[in-house]
Amino acid sequence: MGLTRLSALLGLLCFLANVAWGVGCDPNPHYHWDYVLNQARDFADKNHGLNGDGDQSTYGPQFVLENHKAVVGGITYCGAVVRGYRPGNIIYNSGDRGTTAGLELSFMCFGFAKGTKWYKGSCLMLNAEAPFSEIRMEFKKGAFLLHIREDSYECGRSISTYRSTLSFKPHGDRYLLKAINGQLDDEEEDYPMDPIYRQKRDGKQIFMDKMDRDIIDDLLDRCIKKGYCRDR
Repeated sequence: MGLTRLSALLGLLCFLANVAWGVGCDPNPHYHWDYVLNQARDFADKNHGLNGDGDQSTYGPQFVLENHKAVVGGITYCGAVVRGYRPGNIIYNSGDRGTTAGLELSFMCFGFAKGTKWYKGSCLMLNAEAPFSEIRMEFKKGAFLLHIREDSYECGRSISTYRSTLSFKPHGDRYLLKAINGQLDDEEEDYPMDPIYRQKRDGKQIFMDKMDRDIIDDLLDRCIKKGYCRDR
């Protein structure tokens, strides 16, 4: 039953994404959602066995494509997010609970067109133990925000929600990461927002198309060590 529910969920996500896919950005010759899909496929191929036990997935990767459109200052923005999933091994539960399958791999890739120019993004790892995630693109004049929300569940109820926002600004013909904010809400309390990354404070240049897959976790660890963020 658990495996069936997971397959049904992925199918529903694909259906909803395809319904939204035809609205607004197609046919825009500068909107290259296929670039993002190919990027996601390459990422999945290169990241077998991320749990350290080899590639023992029951199924191949599944992809969900989402379309984001906005018009800001007379300029049309068309963004693509591809979320990738790979179900893990089947778990045979005792009693009448049937079988379940968790996520072995969960990630996202993105990119967007601003007018007639395409801007490539990166692929980022998501929390495979958070089965529900929401990713939203926000386009502003002179800035691009990537919002990520991940919900963790236990015994059918939400036990924590982690929100992170990546802020980018144009830098020449590319986009530069300027800030990352993160916030954890759990059953016990809502923690204050962590200033995970500040470009001026941390003295780094991280471009949108050259981010490491674990950049949020890596910068959060650094933030904690530097004393800017609280250790949970």
